[in-house]
Amino acid sequence: MQNRVTNERPPRVRLLDQQMAATNEGNDPADAMYRQLEAARQSAEEFIASHPAACLGAAVSIGILLGWWIKRQ
Repeated sequence: MQNRVTNERPPRVRLLDQQMAATNEGNDPADAMYRQLEAARQSAEEFIASHPAACLGAAVSIGILLGWWIKRQ
């Protein structure tokens, strides 16, 4: 199987990284929040990569529940 997922970040995210690096010295609370969000994103990607069937099942289940909920109103 060919790996079609790249580790390269989208251009917009790279631009934001460059802007944040230019404006933040590391003491900014926004910088700390960005690092936490980045760690959460990496953690989520690792979980999805290691458990694809469970994540797909959860996504389908949530979609069905939302569809039923919207249909009732």
